[in-house]
Amino acid sequence: MRYLLLITALITIGLTTLVSIPGSPYLIGGMTQADISAMFATSVTPVGVTFAIWSLIYLSWVIAGVYVAFFAQGKSKIDTQSLVLFSIAVALTAVWLLPWGNLYISIALVVMLAILGLLAYVFTRTRTAHVVVRSSIEITLAWIIMATALNITVWIRYMGWSLGGPTDLYYAIFALGAILLIISELQCGYRTYIISGVFLWTLLGVYIAHPTMEMRGVVIIYVVTIGFYILQSLRNKKTALSALKFW
Repeated sequence: MRYLLLITALITIGLTTLVSIPGSPYLIGGMTQADISAMFATSVTPVGVTFAIWSLIYLSWVIAGVYVAFFAQGKSKIDTQSLVLFSIAVALTAVWLLPWGNLYISIALVVMLAILGLLAYVFTRTRTAHVVVRSSIEITLAWIIMATALNITVWIRYMGWSLGGPTDLYYAIFALGAILLIISELQCGYRTYIISGVFLWTLLGVYIAHPTMEMRGVVIIYVVTIGFYILQSLRNKKTALSALKFW
Protein backbone atom coordinates (compact mmCIF):
# COMPACT_ATOMS: atom_id res chain seq x y z
CA MET A 1 0.00 0.00 0.00
CA ARG A 2 2.85 2.40 0.75
CA TYR A 3 3.88 2.38 -2.94
CA LEU A 4 0.36 3.23 -4.15
CA LEU A 5 0.81 6.98 -4.49
CA LEU A 6 4.20 6.73 -6.19
CA ILE A 7 3.02 4.14 -8.73
CA THR A 8 -0.23 6.02 -9.40
CA ALA A 9 1.65 9.30 -9.84
CA LEU A 10 4.18 7.85 -12.29
CA ILE A 11 1.50 6.14 -14.40
CA THR A 12 -0.71 9.24 -14.40
CA ILE A 13 2.15 11.55 -15.34
CA GLY A 14 3.24 9.22 -18.13
CA LEU A 15 -0.23 8.86 -19.63
CA THR A 16 -1.06 12.55 -19.27
CA THR A 17 2.19 13.61 -20.92
CA LEU A 18 1.63 11.16 -23.75
CA VAL A 19 -1.78 12.57 -24.64
CA SER A 20 -1.06 16.24 -23.91
CA ILE A 21 2.14 17.20 -25.71
CA PRO A 22 1.39 19.33 -28.81
CA GLY A 23 2.04 17.30 -31.94
CA SER A 24 1.77 13.96 -30.15
CA PRO A 25 0.06 11.25 -32.24
CA TYR A 26 -1.80 10.22 -29.09
CA LEU A 27 -3.65 13.50 -28.56
CA ILE A 28 -7.25 12.79 -27.59
CA GLY A 29 -9.45 14.31 -30.27
CA GLY A 30 -6.35 15.83 -31.87
CA MET A 31 -6.35 18.77 -29.43
CA THR A 32 -4.50 19.70 -26.27
CA GLN A 33 -6.30 20.86 -23.14
CA ALA A 34 -5.18 24.42 -23.93
CA ASP A 35 -6.69 24.16 -27.43
CA ILE A 36 -10.07 23.27 -25.96
CA SER A 37 -9.89 26.04 -23.35
CA ALA A 38 -9.11 28.49 -26.16
CA MET A 39 -12.23 27.35 -28.04
CA PHE A 40 -14.36 28.52 -25.13
CA ALA A 41 -12.15 31.32 -23.80
CA THR A 42 -13.64 33.86 -21.39
CA SER A 43 -12.27 36.55 -19.12
CA VAL A 44 -11.36 34.01 -16.44
CA THR A 45 -9.14 32.03 -18.81
CA PRO A 46 -5.48 32.77 -17.94
CA VAL A 47 -2.60 33.00 -20.37
CA GLY A 48 -1.30 29.63 -21.57
CA VAL A 49 1.92 29.65 -19.53
CA THR A 50 -0.20 29.57 -16.35
CA PHE A 51 -0.89 25.90 -17.00
CA ALA A 52 2.82 25.16 -16.59
CA ILE A 53 2.01 24.77 -12.91
CA TRP A 54 1.18 21.17 -13.75
CA SER A 55 4.94 20.54 -13.84
CA LEU A 56 5.17 21.51 -10.16
CA ILE A 57 2.11 19.44 -9.34
CA TYR A 58 3.62 16.37 -11.02
CA LEU A 59 6.89 16.91 -9.18
CA SER A 60 5.04 17.20 -5.87
CA TRP A 61 3.27 13.89 -6.53
CA VAL A 62 6.55 12.10 -7.15
CA ILE A 63 8.25 13.62 -4.10
CA ALA A 64 5.26 12.81 -1.88
CA GLY A 65 5.09 9.31 -3.35
CA VAL A 66 8.77 8.68 -2.65
CA TYR A 67 8.38 10.01 0.88
CA VAL A 68 5.35 7.82 1.64
CA ALA A 69 6.99 4.76 0.09
CA PHE A 70 10.39 4.98 1.75
CA PHE A 71 10.53 7.53 4.56
CA ALA A 72 7.13 8.04 6.22
CA GLN A 73 6.92 6.80 9.78
CA GLY A 74 5.27 7.55 13.10
CA LYS A 75 2.83 10.43 13.43
CA SER A 76 3.91 11.97 10.13
CA LYS A 77 2.50 9.03 8.16
CA ILE A 78 -0.59 9.59 6.04
CA ASP A 79 -3.44 7.27 7.01
CA THR A 80 -4.43 4.53 4.59
CA GLN A 81 -7.81 5.99 3.67
CA SER A 82 -6.34 9.39 2.86
CA LEU A 83 -3.56 7.76 0.85
CA VAL A 84 -6.04 5.76 -1.22
CA LEU A 85 -8.35 8.72 -1.80
CA PHE A 86 -5.48 11.01 -2.79
CA SER A 87 -4.20 8.37 -5.21
CA ILE A 88 -7.68 8.06 -6.72
CA ALA A 89 -7.84 11.84 -7.16
CA VAL A 90 -4.44 11.77 -8.89
CA ALA A 91 -5.59 8.99 -11.22
CA LEU A 92 -8.82 10.84 -12.03
CA THR A 93 -6.83 13.77 -13.42
CA ALA A 94 -5.83 11.43 -16.24
CA VAL A 95 -9.34 10.00 -16.58
CA TRP A 96 -10.66 13.57 -16.94
CA LEU A 97 -8.71 13.93 -20.18
CA LEU A 98 -10.94 11.39 -21.95
CA PRO A 99 -14.23 13.33 -21.83
CA TRP A 100 -12.42 16.67 -22.08
CA GLY A 101 -10.48 15.69 -25.19
CA ASN A 102 -13.61 14.33 -26.84
CA LEU A 103 -15.60 17.49 -25.95
CA TYR A 104 -17.90 15.68 -23.53
CA ILE A 105 -17.72 18.80 -21.42
CA SER A 106 -20.55 17.91 -19.04
CA ILE A 107 -18.95 14.56 -18.18
CA ALA A 108 -15.57 16.26 -17.80
CA LEU A 109 -17.14 18.68 -15.32
CA VAL A 110 -18.58 15.80 -13.28
CA VAL A 111 -15.14 14.16 -13.12
CA MET A 112 -13.55 17.47 -12.13
CA LEU A 113 -16.07 17.94 -9.33
CA ALA A 114 -15.32 14.42 -8.10
CA ILE A 115 -11.60 15.23 -8.01
CA LEU A 116 -12.32 18.45 -6.13
CA GLY A 117 -14.49 16.65 -3.58
CA LEU A 118 -11.88 13.96 -2.95
CA LEU A 119 -9.07 16.47 -2.54
CA ALA A 120 -11.10 18.68 -0.21
CA TYR A 121 -11.86 15.67 1.99
CA VAL A 122 -8.24 14.49 1.99
CA PHE A 123 -7.10 18.03 2.79
CA THR A 124 -9.14 18.06 6.01
CA ARG A 125 -7.77 14.65 7.05
CA THR A 126 -4.07 15.34 6.52
CA ARG A 127 -3.37 18.54 8.43
CA THR A 128 -0.90 16.69 10.69
CA ALA A 129 0.79 14.75 7.89
CA HIS A 130 4.38 15.51 6.88
CA VAL A 131 4.89 18.83 5.10
CA VAL A 132 5.89 16.99 1.91
CA VAL A 133 2.53 15.23 1.75
CA ARG A 134 0.54 18.29 2.83
CA SER A 135 2.25 20.46 0.23
CA SER A 136 1.44 18.01 -2.57
CA ILE A 137 -2.20 17.85 -1.52
CA GLU A 138 -2.42 21.63 -1.19
CA ILE A 139 -0.91 22.50 -4.57
CA THR A 140 -3.12 19.91 -6.26
CA LEU A 141 -6.25 21.10 -4.46
CA ALA A 142 -5.39 24.73 -5.23
CA TRP A 143 -5.13 24.17 -8.95
CA ILE A 144 -8.18 21.92 -9.07
CA ILE A 145 -10.18 24.76 -7.48
CA MET A 146 -9.01 27.02 -10.31
CA ALA A 147 -9.51 24.29 -12.93
CA THR A 148 -13.04 23.62 -11.71
CA ALA A 149 -13.93 27.29 -12.19
CA LEU A 150 -12.47 27.14 -15.70
CA ASN A 151 -14.29 23.89 -16.42
CA ILE A 152 -17.59 25.44 -15.32
CA THR A 153 -16.90 28.43 -17.56
CA VAL A 154 -16.20 26.17 -20.54
CA TRP A 155 -19.37 24.22 -19.77
CA ILE A 156 -21.41 27.44 -19.77
CA ARG A 157 -19.98 28.36 -23.17
CA TYR A 158 -20.46 24.80 -24.42
CA MET A 159 -24.16 24.97 -23.47
CA GLY A 160 -24.45 28.04 -25.69
CA TRP A 161 -24.96 30.63 -22.98
CA SER A 162 -23.36 33.92 -23.88
CA LEU A 163 -20.79 35.54 -21.60
CA GLY A 164 -19.77 38.27 -24.00
CA GLY A 165 -19.53 42.00 -23.32
CA PRO A 166 -20.35 43.31 -19.85
CA THR A 167 -21.73 39.90 -18.87
CA ASP A 168 -18.26 38.42 -19.30
CA LEU A 169 -16.81 40.97 -16.88
CA TYR A 170 -19.57 40.39 -14.34
CA TYR A 171 -19.03 36.65 -14.57
CA ALA A 172 -15.29 37.11 -14.03
CA ILE A 173 -15.95 39.25 -10.96
CA PHE A 174 -18.30 36.60 -9.58
CA ALA A 175 -16.18 33.55 -10.44
CA LEU A 176 -12.86 34.97 -9.24
CA GLY A 177 -14.63 36.47 -6.23
CA ALA A 178 -16.05 33.07 -5.27
CA ILE A 179 -12.57 31.56 -5.49
CA LEU A 180 -11.21 34.46 -3.43
CA LEU A 181 -13.70 33.69 -0.65
CA ILE A 182 -12.65 30.04 -0.59
CA ILE A 183 -8.93 30.82 -0.66
CA SER A 184 -9.27 33.51 2.01
CA GLU A 185 -11.12 31.11 4.30
CA LEU A 186 -8.43 28.47 3.84
CA GLN A 187 -5.67 31.01 4.40
CA CYS A 188 -7.23 32.29 7.62
CA GLY A 189 -8.17 28.86 8.94
CA TYR A 190 -5.18 26.76 7.89
CA ARG A 191 -2.46 29.21 6.76
CA THR A 192 -2.41 27.61 3.32
CA TYR A 193 0.28 29.75 1.71
CA ILE A 194 0.69 27.31 -1.16
CA ILE A 195 -3.00 27.51 -2.08
CA SER A 196 -2.92 31.30 -1.87
CA GLY A 197 0.21 31.34 -4.01
CA VAL A 198 -1.47 29.28 -6.71
CA PHE A 199 -4.40 31.71 -6.71
CA LEU A 200 -2.00 34.64 -7.12
CA TRP A 201 -0.32 32.77 -9.99
CA THR A 202 -3.71 32.29 -11.65
CA LEU A 203 -4.60 35.95 -11.19
CA LEU A 204 -1.30 36.90 -12.83
CA GLY A 205 -2.23 34.71 -15.79
CA VAL A 206 -5.64 36.38 -16.05
CA TYR A 207 -4.03 39.82 -15.77
CA ILE A 208 -1.66 39.08 -18.67
CA ALA A 209 -4.32 37.44 -20.84
CA HIS A 210 -6.89 40.22 -20.49
CA PRO A 211 -5.35 43.71 -20.78
CA THR A 212 -8.59 45.68 -20.44
CA MET A 213 -8.59 48.31 -17.70
CA GLU A 214 -11.73 46.91 -16.07
CA MET A 215 -10.46 43.34 -15.91
CA ARG A 216 -7.04 44.32 -14.65
CA GLY A 217 -8.69 46.50 -12.01
CA VAL A 218 -10.63 43.49 -10.74
CA VAL A 219 -7.48 41.36 -10.66
CA ILE A 220 -5.51 44.00 -8.75
CA ILE A 221 -8.26 44.30 -6.13
CA TYR A 222 -8.29 40.53 -5.63
CA VAL A 223 -4.48 40.37 -5.45
CA VAL A 224 -4.43 43.06 -2.77
CA THR A 225 -7.18 41.26 -0.85
CA ILE A 226 -5.49 37.86 -0.76
CA GLY A 227 -2.19 39.59 -0.03
CA PHE A 228 -3.82 41.19 3.02
CA TYR A 229 -4.93 37.80 4.32
CA ILE A 230 -1.47 36.34 3.77
CA LEU A 231 0.12 39.18 5.74
CA GLN A 232 -2.47 38.73 8.49
CA SER A 233 -1.60 35.03 8.73
CA LEU A 234 2.11 35.81 8.92
CA ARG A 235 1.53 38.44 11.59
CA ASN A 236 -0.68 36.12 13.66
CA LYS A 237 1.91 33.37 13.40
CA LYS A 238 4.64 35.75 14.53
CA THR A 239 2.50 36.87 17.47
CA ALA A 240 1.85 33.27 18.48
CA LEU A 241 5.55 32.42 18.33
CA SER A 242 6.40 35.46 20.43
CA ALA A 243 3.87 34.36 23.05
CA LEU A 244 5.39 30.89 23.17
CA LYS A 245 8.87 32.34 23.64
CA PHE A 246 7.57 34.57 26.46
CA TRP A 247 6.15 31.63 28.35
